[in-house]
Amino acid sequence: MQGTIERGVYGTATDILTLADNVKAVIYQDTAVVKFTDEYIVLTAPDNAKTQTTKLRMNQASYQWGLGYYVAKKNGKWAVHHSRIVDGKMKPGRRICDFTCQNVRLSRSDLI
Repeated sequence: MQGTIERGVYGTATDILTLADNVKAVIYQDTAVVKFTDEYIVLTAPDNAKTQTTKLRMNQASYQWGLGYYVAKKNGKWAVHHSRIVDGKMKPGRRICDFTCQNVRLSRSDLI
């Protein structure tokens, strides 16, 4: 993936890229786990990559850029929720959808 690399509050094996058409991408372990523009967000986690760290990177991106979602795991299943801030920490709010496939595409206007 080609783009301009940025640095942020991320951990090992993670890069932030600005791609063509002003798409930002959070790359973890060579997978764009989050891509977003002013119009949409795409979350990507192949079944073999649905790890605690992948979920952490997705939620860090939402918090850092105010994207409005929170990925949570309950009873072994992932779901995407609206995010809310409680005592300075991001928490899940209303559930948006289950994260049962590899990609979830969200409209930014639905998260406002």
